[in-house]
Amino acid sequence: MSKQTPLSSFFIKPVVVKNNENEKTESNGNEQEIEKDDMSRKKVKIPMNYTYKYIDKYIGYGFTYINENGVNLPICVICGILLANASLKPNKHLRHLETNHNEYRNITTDFFLRKRDELKINKKNIKSYTTVDKVYLKCSFIAAMHIAKTKKPYNIGKKLIKPCMVDICSELFGNENKKISPFLTRFIELRTEIEVFLREKNSPLSDHFQDKIWLAKVTYLSDIFSLLNELNLSMQGPLTNIFTCYNKVEAFLKKLDLWIKRIQENTYDMFPSYYNMTEEKLLKKNEINVMQCVIKTHLSKLKNKLLKYFPPSHDIRLNNMWILNPFLPSEKHELSLLNESHLLELLSDKLLEQSFNTKNLNQFWISLSNEYHNLYEEALKKLVPFATTYLCESGFSTLTTIKTKSRNKHDVEPT
Repeated sequence: MSKQTPLSSFFIKPVVVKNNENEKTESNGNEQEIEKDDMSRKKVKIPMNYTYKYIDKYIGYGFTYINENGVNLPICVICGILLANASLKPNKHLRHLETNHNEYRNITTDFFLRKRDELKINKKNIKSYTTVDKVYLKCSFIAAMHIAKTKKPYNIGKKLIKPCMVDICSELFGNENKKISPFLTRFIELRTEIEVFLREKNSPLSDHFQDKIWLAKVTYLSDIFSLLNELNLSMQGPLTNIFTCYNKVEAFLKKLDLWIKRIQENTYDMFPSYYNMTEEKLLKKNEINVMQCVIKTHLSKLKNKLLKYFPPSHDIRLNNMWILNPFLPSEKHELSLLNESHLLELLSDKLLEQSFNTKNLNQFWISLSNEYHNLYEEALKKLVPFATTYLCESGFSTLTTIKTKSRNKHDVEPT
Protein backbone atom coordinates (compact mmCIF):
# COMPACT_ATOMS: atom_id res chain seq x y z
CA MET A 1 0.00 0.00 0.00
CA SER A 2 1.17 3.51 -0.81
CA LYS A 3 1.84 5.94 1.93
CA GLN A 4 -0.97 8.50 2.47
CA THR A 5 -0.16 12.23 2.32
CA PRO A 6 -1.21 14.13 5.44
CA LEU A 7 -4.16 16.49 5.02
CA SER A 8 -2.29 19.51 6.41
CA SER A 9 0.01 19.60 3.41
CA PHE A 10 -2.85 20.78 1.17
CA PHE A 11 -3.18 24.10 3.05
CA ILE A 12 -0.93 27.19 2.68
CA LYS A 13 1.05 27.82 5.78
CA PRO A 14 0.76 31.36 7.19
CA VAL A 15 3.79 33.63 6.86
CA VAL A 16 5.25 34.53 10.20
CA VAL A 17 6.18 38.23 10.31
CA LYS A 18 8.54 39.18 13.06
CA ASN A 19 10.12 42.57 13.63
CA ASN A 20 9.75 43.85 10.05
CA GLU A 21 5.94 43.98 10.15
CA ASN A 22 5.75 47.73 10.59
CA GLU A 23 8.30 48.32 7.82
CA LYS A 24 6.32 46.03 5.53
CA THR A 25 3.09 47.91 6.20
CA GLU A 26 4.74 51.27 5.49
CA SER A 27 6.29 50.02 2.27
CA ASN A 28 2.90 48.75 1.09
CA GLY A 29 1.42 52.18 1.79
CA ASN A 30 4.17 53.92 -0.15
CA GLU A 31 3.71 51.58 -3.08
CA GLN A 32 -0.01 52.42 -3.16
CA GLU A 33 0.75 56.15 -3.13
CA ILE A 34 3.27 55.73 -5.97
CA GLU A 35 0.71 53.79 -7.99
CA LYS A 36 -1.81 56.60 -7.44
CA ASP A 37 0.74 59.20 -8.60
CA ASP A 38 1.55 57.14 -11.67
CA MET A 39 -2.14 56.91 -12.49
CA SER A 40 -2.57 60.67 -12.14
CA ARG A 41 0.45 61.32 -14.36
CA LYS A 42 -0.80 59.16 -17.20
CA LYS A 43 -1.67 61.23 -20.27
CA VAL A 44 -5.28 61.33 -21.31
CA LYS A 45 -5.60 59.87 -24.78
CA ILE A 46 -7.42 62.19 -27.20
CA PRO A 47 -9.83 60.38 -29.52
CA MET A 48 -8.86 60.19 -33.18
CA ASN A 49 -12.00 62.05 -34.29
CA TYR A 50 -11.52 64.93 -31.83
CA THR A 51 -11.79 68.39 -33.42
CA TYR A 52 -10.00 71.40 -31.96
CA LYS A 53 -11.74 74.75 -31.65
CA TYR A 54 -10.26 78.11 -32.58
CA ILE A 55 -9.57 80.58 -29.75
CA ASP A 56 -9.36 84.33 -30.32
CA LYS A 57 -5.89 84.58 -28.75
CA TYR A 58 -4.45 82.52 -31.64
CA ILE A 59 -4.48 85.70 -33.75
CA GLY A 60 -1.43 86.73 -31.70
CA TYR A 61 0.47 83.97 -33.51
CA GLY A 62 -0.75 85.20 -36.91
CA PHE A 63 -3.50 82.62 -37.40
CA THR A 64 -7.21 82.92 -38.07
CA TYR A 65 -9.52 80.13 -39.21
CA ILE A 66 -12.09 79.09 -41.78
CA ASN A 67 -14.98 76.76 -41.14
CA GLU A 68 -15.36 73.79 -43.48
CA ASN A 69 -18.18 71.35 -42.74
CA GLY A 70 -18.23 72.39 -39.08
CA VAL A 71 -14.45 71.95 -38.62
CA ASN A 72 -12.15 74.89 -37.81
CA LEU A 73 -9.06 74.94 -40.05
CA PRO A 74 -6.23 77.35 -39.14
CA ILE A 75 -4.99 79.68 -41.86
CA CYS A 76 -1.96 81.97 -41.68
CA VAL A 77 -2.89 85.63 -42.23
CA ILE A 78 0.56 86.39 -43.71
CA CYS A 79 1.18 83.64 -46.28
CA GLY A 80 -2.39 82.26 -46.47
CA ILE A 81 -1.34 78.63 -45.94
CA LEU A 82 -4.17 76.39 -44.75
CA LEU A 83 -3.35 73.76 -42.11
CA ALA A 84 -5.21 70.75 -40.75
CA ASN A 85 -7.42 70.89 -37.67
CA ALA A 86 -4.78 68.97 -35.69
CA SER A 87 -2.47 71.99 -36.10
CA LEU A 88 -4.88 74.23 -34.18
CA LYS A 89 -2.42 74.48 -31.27
CA PRO A 90 -0.34 77.43 -29.99
CA ASN A 91 2.99 75.58 -30.19
CA LYS A 92 2.45 74.69 -33.86
CA HIS A 93 1.35 78.23 -34.68
CA LEU A 94 4.45 79.63 -32.96
CA ARG A 95 6.68 77.17 -34.82
CA HIS A 96 5.19 78.28 -38.16
CA LEU A 97 5.66 81.94 -37.24
CA GLU A 98 9.30 81.48 -36.17
CA THR A 99 10.17 79.25 -39.12
CA ASN A 100 8.48 81.11 -41.98
CA HIS A 101 7.87 84.65 -40.69
CA ASN A 102 10.47 85.25 -38.00
CA GLU A 103 10.58 88.98 -38.77
CA TYR A 104 6.99 89.28 -37.44
CA ARG A 105 7.64 87.37 -34.22
CA ASN A 106 7.65 90.38 -31.87
CA ILE A 107 5.05 92.47 -33.71
CA THR A 108 1.81 93.63 -32.09
CA THR A 109 -1.54 91.90 -32.45
CA ASP A 110 -2.98 94.88 -34.35
CA PHE A 111 -0.77 93.98 -37.33
CA PHE A 112 -2.21 90.47 -37.49
CA LEU A 113 -5.76 91.82 -37.11
CA ARG A 114 -5.18 94.10 -40.10
CA LYS A 115 -3.77 91.18 -42.08
CA ARG A 116 -6.83 89.12 -41.13
CA ASP A 117 -9.15 91.84 -42.46
CA GLU A 118 -7.17 91.96 -45.72
CA LEU A 119 -7.47 88.19 -46.00
CA LYS A 120 -11.25 88.43 -45.61
CA ILE A 121 -11.41 91.15 -48.26
CA ASN A 122 -9.56 88.89 -50.72
CA LYS A 123 -11.83 85.96 -49.93
CA LYS A 124 -13.77 86.43 -53.14
CA ASN A 125 -10.56 86.10 -55.13
CA ILE A 126 -9.85 82.74 -53.48
CA LYS A 127 -13.38 81.55 -54.23
CA SER A 128 -13.04 82.47 -57.91
CA TYR A 129 -9.92 80.29 -58.27
CA THR A 130 -11.72 77.44 -56.48
CA THR A 131 -14.60 77.67 -58.95
CA VAL A 132 -12.23 77.49 -61.92
CA ASP A 133 -10.51 74.44 -60.44
CA LYS A 134 -13.88 72.66 -60.21
CA VAL A 135 -14.33 73.14 -63.96
CA TYR A 136 -10.93 71.55 -64.63
CA LEU A 137 -11.79 68.68 -62.30
CA LYS A 138 -15.01 68.07 -64.20
CA CYS A 139 -13.01 67.95 -67.43
CA SER A 140 -10.79 65.21 -66.03
CA PHE A 141 -13.87 63.19 -65.05
CA ILE A 142 -15.22 63.55 -68.59
CA ALA A 143 -11.95 62.18 -69.98
CA ALA A 144 -12.03 59.31 -67.48
CA MET A 145 -15.58 58.47 -68.55
CA HIS A 146 -14.48 57.99 -72.17
CA ILE A 147 -11.62 55.78 -71.01
CA ALA A 148 -14.00 53.61 -69.00
CA LYS A 149 -16.43 53.27 -71.91
CA THR A 150 -13.80 52.01 -74.36
CA LYS A 151 -12.35 49.48 -71.84
CA LYS A 152 -8.96 50.04 -73.41
CA PRO A 153 -5.65 51.58 -72.28
CA TYR A 154 -5.41 55.36 -72.08
CA ASN A 155 -2.90 55.66 -74.95
CA ILE A 156 -5.47 54.33 -77.41
CA GLY A 157 -4.88 57.25 -79.80
CA LYS A 158 -7.34 59.12 -81.97
CA LYS A 159 -10.25 56.88 -81.09
CA LEU A 160 -10.16 58.16 -77.48
CA ILE A 161 -8.24 61.46 -77.54
CA LYS A 162 -10.47 63.14 -80.11
CA PRO A 163 -13.82 62.77 -78.29
CA CYS A 164 -12.09 63.72 -75.01
CA MET A 165 -10.79 66.97 -76.49
CA VAL A 166 -14.20 67.81 -77.97
CA ASP A 167 -15.95 67.46 -74.60
CA ILE A 168 -13.19 69.13 -72.58
CA CYS A 169 -12.97 72.19 -74.85
CA SER A 170 -16.73 72.62 -74.98
CA GLU A 171 -16.98 72.39 -71.18
CA LEU A 172 -13.96 74.57 -70.43
CA PHE A 173 -14.57 77.40 -72.90
CA GLY A 174 -18.35 77.23 -72.52
CA ASN A 175 -18.20 77.94 -68.77
CA GLU A 176 -15.52 80.62 -68.92
CA ASN A 177 -16.86 82.75 -71.78
CA LYS A 178 -18.27 85.27 -69.29
CA LYS A 179 -14.94 85.68 -67.49
CA ILE A 180 -12.57 87.37 -69.90
CA SER A 181 -9.45 87.32 -67.75
CA PRO A 182 -9.39 83.60 -66.82
CA PHE A 183 -10.52 82.68 -70.33
CA LEU A 184 -7.66 84.54 -72.02
CA THR A 185 -5.12 83.18 -69.54
CA ARG A 186 -6.29 79.62 -70.12
CA PHE A 187 -6.43 80.25 -73.87
CA ILE A 188 -2.73 81.19 -73.89
CA GLU A 189 -1.82 78.14 -71.81
CA LEU A 190 -3.64 75.79 -74.20
CA ARG A 191 -2.88 77.59 -77.47
CA THR A 192 -0.95 74.61 -78.93
CA GLU A 193 -3.70 72.12 -78.06
CA ILE A 194 -6.38 74.46 -79.41
CA GLU A 195 -4.52 74.91 -82.68
CA VAL A 196 -4.24 71.12 -83.12
CA PHE A 197 -7.93 70.70 -82.33
CA LEU A 198 -9.00 73.38 -84.85
CA ARG A 199 -6.80 71.85 -87.56
CA GLU A 200 -8.40 68.46 -87.00
CA LYS A 201 -11.75 70.16 -87.48
CA ASN A 202 -10.45 71.89 -90.64
CA SER A 203 -11.43 75.22 -89.16
CA PRO A 204 -10.09 78.40 -90.81
CA LEU A 205 -9.61 79.82 -87.29
CA SER A 206 -6.46 77.74 -86.97
CA ASP A 207 -4.70 80.13 -89.39
CA HIS A 208 -4.68 82.82 -86.67
CA PHE A 209 -2.16 80.81 -84.68
CA GLN A 210 0.38 81.26 -87.45
CA ASP A 211 0.03 85.05 -87.16
CA LYS A 212 2.60 85.98 -84.49
CA ILE A 213 1.32 89.55 -84.16
CA TRP A 214 -2.22 88.32 -83.50
CA LEU A 215 -0.96 85.81 -80.96
CA ALA A 216 1.17 88.48 -79.25
CA LYS A 217 -1.86 90.79 -78.98
CA VAL A 218 -3.94 88.05 -77.34
CA THR A 219 -1.08 87.33 -74.94
CA TYR A 220 -0.84 91.01 -73.98
CA LEU A 221 -4.62 91.21 -73.50
CA SER A 222 -4.43 88.24 -71.15
CA ASP A 223 -1.89 90.13 -69.01
CA ILE A 224 -3.66 93.50 -68.96
CA PHE A 225 -7.04 91.92 -68.13
CA SER A 226 -5.42 90.05 -65.24
CA LEU A 227 -4.09 93.35 -63.90
CA LEU A 228 -7.49 95.00 -64.28
CA ASN A 229 -9.08 92.06 -62.52
CA GLU A 230 -6.66 92.52 -59.61
CA LEU A 231 -7.64 96.21 -59.44
CA ASN A 232 -11.31 95.27 -59.41
CA LEU A 233 -10.86 92.73 -56.60
CA SER A 234 -8.83 95.17 -54.50
CA MET A 235 -11.79 97.58 -54.47
CA GLN A 236 -14.17 94.99 -53.02
CA GLY A 237 -14.86 94.14 -49.41
CA PRO A 238 -16.92 95.29 -46.43
CA LEU A 239 -14.40 98.01 -45.40
CA THR A 240 -14.17 99.59 -48.85
CA ASN A 241 -15.24 103.23 -49.18
CA ILE A 242 -14.89 106.04 -51.72
CA PHE A 243 -11.51 107.08 -50.31
CA THR A 244 -9.93 103.63 -50.61
CA CYS A 245 -11.24 103.25 -54.17
CA TYR A 246 -9.71 106.58 -55.20
CA ASN A 247 -6.41 105.44 -53.65
CA LYS A 248 -6.45 102.23 -55.71
CA VAL A 249 -7.35 104.02 -58.96
CA GLU A 250 -4.70 106.70 -58.44
CA ALA A 251 -2.07 104.01 -57.82
CA PHE A 252 -3.12 102.18 -61.00
CA LEU A 253 -2.86 105.39 -63.04
CA LYS A 254 0.68 105.89 -61.79
CA LYS A 255 1.47 102.28 -62.71
CA LEU A 256 0.26 102.97 -66.25
CA ASP A 257 2.75 105.84 -66.54
CA LEU A 258 5.49 103.55 -65.25
CA TRP A 259 4.56 100.79 -67.74
CA ILE A 260 4.56 103.22 -70.67
CA LYS A 261 8.03 104.37 -69.67
CA ARG A 262 9.30 100.80 -69.41
CA ILE A 263 7.75 99.88 -72.77
CA GLN A 264 9.81 102.65 -74.38
CA GLU A 265 12.88 101.00 -72.82
CA ASN A 266 11.89 97.59 -74.28
CA THR A 267 11.18 96.14 -70.85
CA TYR A 268 8.10 93.90 -70.65
CA ASP A 269 8.42 92.03 -67.31
CA MET A 270 5.21 93.66 -65.98
CA PHE A 271 3.31 91.53 -68.53
CA PRO A 272 4.48 87.97 -67.70
CA SER A 273 2.83 86.06 -70.58
CA TYR A 274 4.03 88.48 -73.24
CA TYR A 275 7.44 88.67 -71.55
CA ASN A 276 7.81 84.88 -71.81
CA MET A 277 6.92 85.10 -75.48
CA THR A 278 9.74 87.58 -76.12
CA GLU A 279 12.21 85.59 -74.03
CA GLU A 280 11.46 82.42 -76.01
CA LYS A 281 12.37 84.31 -79.21
CA LEU A 282 8.94 83.66 -80.75
CA LEU A 283 8.83 87.20 -82.13
CA LYS A 284 11.19 88.84 -84.58
CA LYS A 285 12.66 92.28 -83.97
CA ASN A 286 10.25 94.04 -86.35
CA GLU A 287 7.30 92.25 -84.72
CA ILE A 288 8.46 93.38 -81.28
CA ASN A 289 8.63 96.98 -82.57
CA VAL A 290 5.06 96.71 -83.87
CA MET A 291 3.88 95.36 -80.51
CA GLN A 292 5.73 98.15 -78.70
CA CYS A 293 3.61 100.75 -80.52
CA VAL A 294 0.41 98.73 -80.00
CA ILE A 295 0.93 98.31 -76.25
CA LYS A 296 2.00 101.92 -75.73
CA THR A 297 -1.05 103.22 -77.60
CA HIS A 298 -3.40 100.94 -75.69
CA LEU A 299 -2.01 101.92 -72.28
CA SER A 300 -2.33 105.62 -73.14
CA LYS A 301 -5.97 105.15 -74.19
CA LEU A 302 -6.67 103.12 -71.05
CA LYS A 303 -5.24 105.92 -68.90
CA ASN A 304 -7.38 108.57 -70.66
CA LYS A 305 -10.47 106.42 -70.22
CA LEU A 306 -9.86 106.06 -66.49
CA LEU A 307 -9.24 109.80 -66.14
CA LYS A 308 -12.61 110.41 -67.79
CA TYR A 309 -14.36 108.45 -65.04
CA PHE A 310 -12.02 109.60 -62.24
CA PRO A 311 -11.00 113.20 -63.07
CA PRO A 312 -8.55 114.80 -60.60
CA SER A 313 -10.87 117.82 -60.25
CA HIS A 314 -13.58 115.58 -58.76
CA ASP A 315 -11.29 113.85 -56.28
CA ILE A 316 -13.34 113.59 -53.09
CA ARG A 317 -10.18 113.38 -50.99
CA LEU A 318 -9.13 116.97 -51.69
CA ASN A 319 -11.27 118.66 -49.01
CA ASN A 320 -12.05 115.65 -46.84
CA MET A 321 -8.71 114.36 -45.64
CA TRP A 322 -9.80 115.13 -42.08
CA ILE A 323 -12.21 112.18 -42.35
CA LEU A 324 -9.38 109.74 -43.05
CA ASN A 325 -7.28 111.11 -40.19
CA PRO A 326 -8.68 113.95 -38.07
CA PHE A 327 -5.40 114.14 -36.09
CA LEU A 328 -3.37 115.45 -39.02
CA PRO A 329 -3.59 119.24 -39.51
CA SER A 330 -5.20 120.10 -42.84
CA GLU A 331 -5.86 123.51 -44.30
CA LYS A 332 -8.17 122.35 -47.09
CA HIS A 333 -11.63 121.44 -45.87
CA GLU A 334 -15.18 122.67 -46.31
CA LEU A 335 -16.50 122.92 -42.77
CA SER A 336 -18.57 125.48 -40.95
CA LEU A 337 -17.04 127.54 -38.15
CA LEU A 338 -18.69 125.33 -35.51
CA ASN A 339 -17.49 122.08 -37.09
CA GLU A 340 -14.00 123.52 -37.58
CA SER A 341 -13.86 124.37 -33.89
CA HIS A 342 -14.96 120.84 -32.98
CA LEU A 343 -12.30 119.44 -35.32
CA LEU A 344 -9.60 121.44 -33.48
CA GLU A 345 -10.84 120.03 -30.18
CA LEU A 346 -10.76 116.54 -31.61
CA LEU A 347 -7.25 117.05 -33.00
CA SER A 348 -5.99 117.97 -29.51
CA ASP A 349 -7.54 114.96 -27.76
CA LYS A 350 -4.71 112.43 -27.28
CA LEU A 351 -6.98 109.77 -25.78
CA LEU A 352 -9.14 109.74 -28.90
CA GLU A 353 -5.99 109.62 -31.01
CA GLN A 354 -5.05 106.36 -29.29
CA SER A 355 -8.56 105.08 -29.93
CA PHE A 356 -8.20 106.02 -33.61
CA ASN A 357 -5.11 103.82 -33.90
CA THR A 358 -6.93 100.74 -32.55
CA LYS A 359 -10.20 100.96 -34.55
CA ASN A 360 -11.09 100.98 -38.20
CA LEU A 361 -12.39 104.20 -39.72
CA ASN A 362 -16.09 103.36 -39.49
CA GLN A 363 -15.91 102.22 -35.88
CA PHE A 364 -14.02 105.35 -34.85
CA TRP A 365 -16.57 107.80 -36.26
CA ILE A 366 -19.50 105.80 -34.89
CA SER A 367 -17.95 106.03 -31.41
CA LEU A 368 -18.05 109.85 -31.73
CA SER A 369 -21.76 110.02 -32.57
CA ASN A 370 -22.61 111.58 -29.20
CA GLU A 371 -19.54 113.65 -28.35
CA TYR A 372 -18.95 115.15 -31.83
CA HIS A 373 -22.30 114.59 -33.48
CA ASN A 374 -21.94 117.23 -36.23
CA LEU A 375 -18.55 115.90 -37.36
CA TYR A 376 -19.93 112.36 -37.16
CA GLU A 377 -22.77 113.25 -39.55
CA GLU A 378 -20.41 114.97 -42.02
CA ALA A 379 -18.06 111.99 -42.02
CA LEU A 380 -20.86 109.47 -42.57
CA LYS A 381 -22.05 111.37 -45.65
CA LYS A 382 -18.77 110.36 -47.32
CA LEU A 383 -18.28 106.93 -45.74
CA VAL A 384 -21.79 105.43 -46.05
CA PRO A 385 -22.33 105.63 -49.86
CA PHE A 386 -21.46 102.44 -51.74
CA ALA A 387 -18.15 102.86 -53.55
CA THR A 388 -18.76 99.72 -55.65
CA THR A 389 -21.59 97.25 -56.18
CA TYR A 390 -19.81 94.61 -54.07
CA LEU A 391 -22.02 94.98 -50.98
CA CYS A 392 -25.20 94.93 -53.10
CA GLU A 393 -24.11 91.78 -54.93
CA SER A 394 -23.02 90.01 -51.75
CA GLY A 395 -26.30 91.00 -50.09
CA PHE A 396 -28.34 89.52 -52.93
CA SER A 397 -26.19 86.38 -52.89
CA THR A 398 -26.87 85.96 -49.18
CA LEU A 399 -30.57 86.51 -49.74
CA THR A 400 -30.75 83.84 -52.46
CA THR A 401 -28.98 81.43 -50.09
CA ILE A 402 -31.40 82.12 -47.25
CA LYS A 403 -34.63 82.26 -49.27
CA THR A 404 -34.91 78.66 -50.41
CA LYS A 405 -37.90 76.32 -50.58
CA SER A 406 -36.64 74.16 -47.74
CA ARG A 407 -36.18 77.17 -45.46
CA ASN A 408 -39.60 78.58 -46.34
CA LYS A 409 -41.21 75.29 -45.25
CA HIS A 410 -39.73 75.49 -41.75
CA ASP A 411 -42.36 75.96 -39.06
CA VAL A 412 -41.13 78.54 -36.57
CA GLU A 413 -44.34 78.52 -34.52
CA PRO A 414 -44.00 76.80 -31.10
CA THR A 415 -45.69 73.41 -30.91
